[in-house]
Amino acid sequence: MVDDQLAARRLPVVLSRALAALLLLHVLGFVALFLSRARRLPDIDVGLTPHYNIFAVLFDSNEMLGLTLSVAVLLLAVVAARWRNLDVITRCASWHVGHRGFVWGLAAGACVVAWLGCHLVYLGFPLSMDEYGAEMQARIFASGLVSAPVPEQWLPYSKAMTPIFVTLTESGEWISFYLPVYALIRALFISVHPSLLLNPLLVGWCVLLVASVARQLWPQSREAPVLAALFLASSSQLLVNGMSFYTMPAHLALNLLWLHLYLRDTRWSWVGVAVVGVLAMGLHQFVMHPLFAAPFLLRLVLRRRWILSALLASVYSGGLYCWYLWMRIARTGLSNSDIAASWGFPLSGQNFNQMVNLVGIAAWQAPVVAVLALVAVMSIGRASDEVKDLLLSCLLTFGLYVFFLNSQGHGWGYRYFFPVLGNLMLLATVGWKILAERLEHRRLVAFVAVGLIGAVVVQLPNRLRQVRSFVAPFASADAFLRSRDAEIVLIDAEASWYARDLVRSDPLFLKGPVVMNTRRLTPGQHQILDASFRVELISPATLGERGMVTTTPTPEQLLWRNQVPDQWGTRAP
Repeated sequence: MVDDQLAARRLPVVLSRALAALLLLHVLGFVALFLSRARRLPDIDVGLTPHYNIFAVLFDSNEMLGLTLSVAVLLLAVVAARWRNLDVITRCASWHVGHRGFVWGLAAGACVVAWLGCHLVYLGFPLSMDEYGAEMQARIFASGLVSAPVPEQWLPYSKAMTPIFVTLTESGEWISFYLPVYALIRALFISVHPSLLLNPLLVGWCVLLVASVARQLWPQSREAPVLAALFLASSSQLLVNGMSFYTMPAHLALNLLWLHLYLRDTRWSWVGVAVVGVLAMGLHQFVMHPLFAAPFLLRLVLRRRWILSALLASVYSGGLYCWYLWMRIARTGLSNSDIAASWGFPLSGQNFNQMVNLVGIAAWQAPVVAVLALVAVMSIGRASDEVKDLLLSCLLTFGLYVFFLNSQGHGWGYRYFFPVLGNLMLLATVGWKILAERLEHRRLVAFVAVGLIGAVVVQLPNRLRQVRSFVAPFASADAFLRSRDAEIVLIDAEASWYARDLVRSDPLFLKGPVVMNTRRLTPGQHQILDASFRVELISPATLGERGMVTTTPTPEQLLWRNQVPDQWGTRAP
């Protein structure tokens, strides 16, 4: 009798292997943290100097606690699965399966959390220049323009005032470095004012879409749609990015919509597949959607659907050509060799970064989701073609960026993987279905329920705290610069860590001062500005008071008037 009870409580082999694999990945994460900190130079001991990459800072600062909490939640879930008194957990966790509005409630809840986070965590501030570029272009579109003319009086100083990832065209106009579809969508929201609502709405839509796709894949299962929605809604990566200005929620939403239309397999749904595919390629970077869609499109060829394959290939080719023409305008001055230089055979540093990114994928989800997805991967040989395509889509997306020689820079979790985050949740749903055949149902429910609750109650608050503490100094410094009663605000963008991201002005030049990087002005230009405008020079110490990490410039680094640090202040003509 005792042996039977012990056997019933023993975890299936495939689950044990998945747990071991995820724990090993966490161990690699701790090793990566040690290596990352050990390779610092003595003068960057705190990790926050102007030349220390933000990718490494976020990893070093956040993931020790992030990984620790992930392991703790995972172990708690395992203990719950082996607990004797499971009735309370299973009763509380199982009511939702037949509840008609549960998925809609999840979507609404995720939307509300993301919307509140826009204001309370992200402070309504486009932190990275990727985010600012999209917001800036959206404001230009909302004004009825495609690009923003830079007033003639400012053109001589364009190098000092043009933000990163913004192109100054030959005709003297600003346009975002990236493709325009996300900015166009955001412009619609700017026109009616609640622009911060866009990404939270996309988060809610993603939860509904992943449930719809799960329902299409497993029409006989009542649990699958609810589980897929639960897995996605519990993702700290989804919720935090929904608070941001990143395009990633739009990438995920259009990819899930595309998959929903693909699985419907009707004449009009294929029209939708073509249209959504072209729009998805034009959101931000065109490569993200083809990586997601390629396995599913190849499946059409393998099934000898020649006419449909040819039509979709034609539409995609035409869409790519259109976006190529846009990029020729938006990336004036950037040659093909410049773009090619970002790609190549991965060196040891990039292999290290990809290991960190793999850790980031797991650590920003509920750990039970990663375990269930690993169960599905370990049993992929028996899976349907659609499930195999889901996995291949993930592998292509992750695999291509092995050859991208730059880190992602800013980002919450591994943001290049975000467009296929829905695939991961659907694979986790497959893992649930596999374990449902091998593990007592109430133990499986306890394992997943405790893991998801832990992700929301333990992991998510930690991520929100980390994000807010990082965003706040930049948001405070930006608000301070925009509040100055001057026509021009000068900052030394190299004297504070990532202060170059603060070189941003109203693209329509309707309000606020023009912010310039003093390092990119000549002494003669300084004299002209002094004589013609009200100019305020903001010292690194002043930015430091707003929380920015600063270094004191040497006299040789100061470009004019031989000023020393304690003389930085306000100047007027």
